[in-house]
Amino acid sequence: MTPAQDTINIQTLMQQSHVTFGTSGARGLATDMRNSVCYAYTLAFLEYLLESKQINAGDAVAIAGDYRSSTPRIMNAVAHAIRDAGCRLVHTGLIPTPAVAYFALQRGISAIMVTGSHIPDDRNGIKFYKPIGEILKDDEQAMCQRSVQLPAALCEQDDDAWEPILPPVDAEARQAYIQRYVDVFPSDALQGLRIGVYEHSTVLRDIMGEVLEALGANILHLGRSKHFIPVDTEAIQQLQRGVLLKDGMTQPAQAHIMDEPSQLWQRTPPIRSRQNIPTSWISLSIREGRNRQVRRMTAAVGFPTLRLIRYAIGNITLDGLNIGCFEPIHEDELIRTLGVSQHPAKKKTPQSPQRSRAKHAQQRVRRNHHQGETR
Repeated sequence: MTPAQDTINIQTLMQQSHVTFGTSGARGLATDMRNSVCYAYTLAFLEYLLESKQINAGDAVAIAGDYRSSTPRIMNAVAHAIRDAGCRLVHTGLIPTPAVAYFALQRGISAIMVTGSHIPDDRNGIKFYKPIGEILKDDEQAMCQRSVQLPAALCEQDDDAWEPILPPVDAEARQAYIQRYVDVFPSDALQGLRIGVYEHSTVLRDIMGEVLEALGANILHLGRSKHFIPVDTEAIQQLQRGVLLKDGMTQPAQAHIMDEPSQLWQRTPPIRSRQNIPTSWISLSIREGRNRQVRRMTAAVGFPTLRLIRYAIGNITLDGLNIGCFEPIHEDELIRTLGVSQHPAKKKTPQSPQRSRAKHAQQRVRRNHHQGETR
């Protein structure tokens, strides 16, 4: 007896689920990318390739993902579709998109990458690759026109975890990606260099360290994020290069994404939390001091500052300082930290009694005018 199935058109599914094709693959809120939605998109992709003779039944399909919290669930739904389409699943693990794309292109197989790139963690996406490369707009249109059959039993379990079917990770794609970079440069290209690496939540973080060490570098691990952090690399690079403000271009700054600081005290008043607007933390070091400079810089690149903690001046930091406490700093130490020299105080030029009285009268006029405005 044939199991019950539901038929759904992809174009209709896009309108109902709000998961649509963007600049690179299908994207949407993780809550909208339900198991059945991801299954349907994948099945439409593979049936399109099978019907157009770009792949054959039994061919391998590589799958990979990123560190988003919703990625394992979506990868499992994609795996169900690959199996039901009659293809062979190759689980390449959590690796960068170029790694699985390179692996598939070298072997002439199709591939699927579950990733939202730099968009927030409450969203995700699926990228589709034919044996000759990423799908184009014509391919998207062909997929959208298709109707696919979804097993009714899976649809009934849409809000529950589907049976896990991902096989063990095949590390060949990861190793091939590392070897591709190692083969390009001499093995001692970075010999004698000490390179600091902050390992945020990109799937490239471990691979990058291995590549640098393979080329002779001594890696200094600056930190590692424990959770997925959405990274707008263009905004970070803009802060690093300098930002054009109303009072001119800022000097280049040091900027990188970081985890939320540990032992963070509550702010008064508290920051208003918005469910649909995710936030992230950055570390920003500047070498100049303009009025509200940090807030103006982050706003200029599209990310207004919600909370600002001044952590350090030179090598003087908040480390070891309890909340609500302070430690006196000797003037000489502060001067050394700031790298400035002491200058004798300038002598004030004596003013004539007439000029002094005129200035005093002017100040009184300004003060009275201000008081008049505030009443």
